[in-house]
Amino acid sequence: MIDRLVIFGGTGDLAGRYLLPAPAALRTAGCIDDDFDLVCVDRKERDDRRFGDRARDQLDRHAGETPPEARQAIAAAARHRRADIRNAVDVAQAVHGDAPVAVYLALAPALFPAAIQTLRAAKLPAGSRTVLEQPFGEDLASARELNRLLADLLPEQAIFRVDHFLAMTTVQNLPGSRLSNRVLESIWNSAHIAKVEIVWDETLTLEDRAGYYDGVGALEDMVQKPSPAVAVPGGDGTPDQSLRT
Repeated sequence: MIDRLVIFGGTGDLAGRYLLPAPAALRTAGCIDDDFDLVCVDRKERDDRRFGDRARDQLDRHAGETPPEARQAIAAAARHRRADIRNAVDVAQAVHGDAPVAVYLALAPALFPAAIQTLRAAKLPAGSRTVLEQPFGEDLASARELNRLLADLLPEQAIFRVDHFLAMTTVQNLPGSRLSNRVLESIWNSAHIAKVEIVWDETLTLEDRAGYYDGVGALEDMVQKPSPAVAVPGGDGTPDQSLRT
């Protein structure tokens, strides 16, 4: 059982809204105990007391449905470490230990190649896992390159490619709805439709994601394009069916 979680980008919006509340839910379900260790990593120097206060605030805000004991336990387990994901020494210190560790890359996609290379240099303990957020690459070529780097880091079954919104499925359902309905099929085309608007009603502002959105865009962030995640060839040149999104 893995009882260590290291989050690179551990003070960002994703960590506050999802990655801190998740262990609190696992604690409530009895899946983790007092031995659980949580390390949140970013490049800023942070006072431990202020970081603990921030973690408690995020848990109270985004995990209010979990019992107070679980939120307090996770806040107490959370530690902050300053590290640059491009610095192999920093990364090695953040993941140091003999027991397996789960590494979550809550980073901008442009940092994934450097992160994978520094994690490889850090020599993760046997049995470790790594998680990458979507988007997984900018195109098919960059997704293949990421898979090549990951293959030198950990076995495929220890790598998780995740998409926490999964709006892609909804978009993919639209062509099926059109082709299966004779009425829609005859009018859902360029002769009758001038433009398509996709509206995501989100109560958040960009928060600290402005730089990320400038490079990626909301459509790719919310609706991951399928080709790199579904049809990236495995080592033998055949489509790798084990990729998870």
